[in-house]
Amino acid sequence: MRKQSARIDELLVDFIEILERRGIVLSDEEVTSFACSADTAEEIERAASNLRTHWGMGFGLIPNLVKLLESRGIVAASGPYDS
Repeated sequence: MRKQSARIDELLVDFIEILERRGIVLSDEEVTSFACSADTAEEIERAASNLRTHWGMGFGLIPNLVKLLESRGIVAASGPYDS
């Protein structure tokens, strides 16, 4: 299943490159400049809080997580991934 997931990732990258060649402009990615490491629940909460601050967000509910991520230049996709 790991090989299948890697292949799906490769296809997604290829698809994005095709879109860009056809002039479809995706938002600039806004995560690389935000670096953190989180292992514990407390660290994860702190990282989420820091990212919300970094992005200028409040601390309320996020009505559409996929829309938020895509507005920040993150391509969101679903597939037949197993854990």
